[in-house]
Amino acid sequence: MTRHMMRHLNPAIALGIGAAVAVTCGARFLYAQTAASPTGYVLHADEGERIFGTSFIKVSPRSGAPNVAVVIGPTDPNRRSGVHVHDLADQIVLVTHGSGFAVLDGKRTPLATGDTVFIPRGVWHDIGAGTEGMQTAEIFVPGGVEAEMREVDRATDSGTRPITLDQLNAIAGRHGTRHQELEQ
Repeated sequence: MTRHMMRHLNPAIALGIGAAVAVTCGARFLYAQTAASPTGYVLHADEGERIFGTSFIKVSPRSGAPNVAVVIGPTDPNRRSGVHVHDLADQIVLVTHGSGFAVLDGKRTPLATGDTVFIPRGVWHDIGAGTEGMQTAEIFVPGGVEAEMREVDRATDSGTRPITLDQLNAIAGRHGTRHQELEQ
């Protein structure tokens, strides 16, 4: 099949990848949902799948990256994730702005812009922001934890409704995560 012929076919069929969905907002590309992304994609700062009102899932199995997920977003001043563990994924946290702390297996370490935290699967941890807040990029390998975030986002109406620890763990357990406490 020639390149000219492929241009006139359904992209999903032409690429041999099952289903493909492009989500746009006006003229801006938000994300592509495919079984695989053979050519990659570029998302600008305000693009991606919005969760919790201010965060974005940038890369995930849903957007064509079967082995990784990337979530960026702010942590409000003096807020923290609550102690939890990912049993199925390693996590990398890149601090892109602000300051805070990481607690890995009970040991607290201060964080500042430019710092990186590696959290192997199975390690209990907590990430929190200092008085000025903190912006992070979180990478999960393999992807899947972002599916928990989507589900919690829906259950809490983007963080505007409270959730109990039991409700959170019911959702989290489907995605390989366990929480000892709620976000604080």
